[in-house]
Amino acid sequence: MGEGPFHHTTAPEKEKSQTDEDNVDAELETLQGAITETLEIHDQVNDCNEELTPEEFQHLDKQLDDLFIALDDIESKNDNIHAQLLQLLHSNREIRQQLQQYQNLEVDNSDKQITEGQN
Repeated sequence: MGEGPFHHTTAPEKEKSQTDEDNVDAELETLQGAITETLEIHDQVNDCNEELTPEEFQHLDKQLDDLFIALDDIESKNDNIHAQLLQLLHSNREIRQQLQQYQNLEVDNSDKQITEGQN
């Protein structure tokens, strides 16, 4: 239906419109909360900058560098473990397939022996 002076909003359209408004309101509240939190953090950072001496700031910077190095090491170890697990998974899959093939051959051989014994 077109928009105009004779356009009537149906009940489903009103419900959809209300739901859209509720979603927008919820998003606005979330954004306002995030903005408020960001401003509070900004104020805290400014307060900290005023209280830190250059030596304290350098020490804090060094601690952050050390934390980033430790995090990089942990990520690297995690990547190595993940790669090893993938190799193990593939290896186990191949072994399972080989075992299944071997069991299928044994069943086929025993079936042949049974059929040959009956002849």
